[in-house]
Amino acid sequence: MTRNFRGGKKAKKASRFKTNQMASAKRETTLLIASDETQVYGQVIRILGDCRCEVLSLDKQRSWIGHIRGSMKKRCWIRTGDYVLCSIREFQTSKCDILHRYSTQEEADLLSMISSSPMIPEDEDDDFFGSDPETPNILESEQ
Repeated sequence: MTRNFRGGKKAKKASRFKTNQMASAKRETTLLIASDETQVYGQVIRILGDCRCEVLSLDKQRSWIGHIRGSMKKRCWIRTGDYVLCSIREFQTSKCDILHRYSTQEEADLLSMISSSPMIPEDEDDDFFGSDPETPNILESEQ
């Protein structure tokens, strides 16, 4: 029987973890894209504790309290300044669930994708308030 020079059970477990980590790093990463209007991109402002954090939308108009999913706990560490994909809750609009944390390479791809395409399409024909041309304007009828 050979002698174990590297340590016990924990050392062997750590070496297996490193090989799994390297294999996952070699895998090709795909950029997760928000599929519907309830999914938004955000940036973590601060960590609140109890698997919660404050998330600010990329257009800096709205903030939510984000809840880190159970499958991400202790597997994917989220820090302040990280970009995340969030799903806004239908029954609690002040809260969201964090679906994915983007890596540094994915952040660069995400920011370039967002900056190249406008989030809200601008149409010159549409009126800002959405009024129909058939409805009479109150200010014009008084004069």
